[in-house]
Amino acid sequence: MEAPSPRPGTYDTDRLWGLIEELAVAADAGATALLRRWPAGHIQVPAAASSRLRSIEGGRFTIGRGTIVARSEIRLGRANEVVLVGLDMAPSSCIARADVQARYPELRITGFAAPDDPHRKRYWSVSSDKGSISFGFAEPRPDCVSNIVIDPHAG
Repeated sequence: MEAPSPRPGTYDTDRLWGLIEELAVAADAGATALLRRWPAGHIQVPAAASSRLRSIEGGRFTIGRGTIVARSEIRLGRANEVVLVGLDMAPSSCIARADVQARYPELRITGFAAPDDPHRKRYWSVSSDKGSISFGFAEPRPDCVSNIVIDPHAG
């Protein structure tokens, strides 16, 4: 089965960008704000542990028409601060790199995969006072977003 090619307009861009930006603002505000806005519904937060980070599975969800998040994760620090939010896109979803660049003209390449990395990705990021949003593009589909990372402490 061939991977979908990017086709602008095959997904609801207003809902997509709106949700990503809302999650970035909520992550910056803290765990309570982020969990209140979480699109996959109520999720259980494990009790604080002695470890530095807690990883919470955020579930699978759809963003408008044509965009599916296959897996999501929230990482919290000891003080319940949001360390990062990760969204892995479903293979059937293809957010075009050109659409990301059109939304965020200040986007910059911030990460390259090592030559021997079996999961080679290139990251393009945008920073603001609310942190950074990074878009990963895997080599098998370099024109489709494979994952999105929100880091409220970068920027």
